[in-house]
Amino acid sequence: MLPTTIGLIWAAGVLAIGGVELDLFAVFAVVTFVGIGVDYGIHLVHRYQHRGDATRATAELAPVILVAAAITLLGYGTLVNSSCPPLRSIGLVSAVSVVTLATASVARAAGIADDGAA
Repeated sequence: MLPTTIGLIWAAGVLAIGGVELDLFAVFAVVTFVGIGVDYGIHLVHRYQHRGDATRATAELAPVILVAAAITLLGYGTLVNSSCPPLRSIGLVSAVSVVTLATASVARAAGIADDGAA
């Protein structure tokens, strides 16, 4: 849960700095991305438990998580160009959230791997 929390805090910060106002649709998007962020973490923890090596688990899953995030980003990112403001809001919040959640998950996993190797 820690990477998900960190990723959502980063997303909130980026959106606040950008002056983005959250509407009801954007809040629903954030709830969806809580699940996606937790999913990234579950995969990392499961792989670590299976392999017993944090460095190897991170090396195996970081590219997969980043590709999954890129595909999600492409899907939701297209909404940024929508002429409908609520859809545009969902697209913007989704794009920022996916990037921050994937970054936080991979960075946390790499941090755990570095701590385990030390």
